[in-house]
Amino acid sequence: MKVPRSNAKRSKAQRGRAERGRAKQRNGCRQGASRLVGRGAVLCNMEQKGDIVHTFGELVGIIAELRGDHGCPWDKEQTHESLKQCLADESQEVYEAIDKGDMENLCEELGDVMLQVLLHSRIAEEAGAFTIDDVIEGLSQKMIRRHPHVFGDAKVNTPEESLALWEAIKAEEKKEKEQQIF
Repeated sequence: MKVPRSNAKRSKAQRGRAERGRAKQRNGCRQGASRLVGRGAVLCNMEQKGDIVHTFGELVGIIAELRGDHGCPWDKEQTHESLKQCLADESQEVYEAIDKGDMENLCEELGDVMLQVLLHSRIAEEAGAFTIDDVIEGLSQKMIRRHPHVFGDAKVNTPEESLALWEAIKAEEKKEKEQQIF
């Protein structure tokens, strides 16, 4: 079975922008969460993005800081339950951006959905349930398992066959999970 690995490397320019951003942070020019929110809508506009390029790990750290001892009161008080409507609203906004064909807005709204995933994962981590790394690992395993025509020896020729295979594997997983409960 072929297992995908992230071999994507940043270009020299991307590495330079990321390092300049980290250098600004180390030199006391750290952009706080309130400034990030203030820039929100332009983050997806590549022409206005500026020199700072944050990594996924840095974003996870920003969320941890927002919920930390000196974080944001609103973020700190959120629970899985209190964020349910936020997740529904942000997901609806993704639909609307797709319907309008508005790629800049889609970029922003996908970021808002990602924020919800990160907040829920952070809340779960604080409770000792799971981490964002667990979410990523679970999703990676699921994608590999449910695509044996890509990562294994199964053969499919059409999107319909791919979907049928996905559904069959999903049904088998559900059956196995139910059997484990009893």
